[in-house]
Amino acid sequence: MIMASSRELQRRADQARERLSERLGELSAQLSPAAVVGDLLSIDYDQARQDVTQFVSKHVRGNPLAFALIAAGVGWLLISEAGTPLSKPRPGRATPLRRKRCCTRARPRKATFSRRRS
Repeated sequence: MIMASSRELQRRADQARERLSERLGELSAQLSPAAVVGDLLSIDYDQARQDVTQFVSKHVRGNPLAFALIAAGVGWLLISEAGTPLSKPRPGRATPLRRKRCCTRARPRKATFSRRRS
């Protein structure tokens, strides 16, 4: 096994830095706002909708109980939130102000019992 000289190690490090810099440049070009908007505009929404429909129907047929439980949970959530406006807190839920008042109240101390010495 031959020990690499410091020049060789420096050359390898420089090459690795350049490769990393090139890859980061490519990645930033792909994730630029213009590239992302271009990708979104080029999506075939009819094909995407068909793909999603096929995916969901395949998994529903494979796991009907799981789908039923998920659907029931989502339905329950929608029904429970349907009648309440977003700005008005529901009774029983602690708002930040209620939590603050609750936590700052003086709590009664528990009686401490001393052990009898025998």
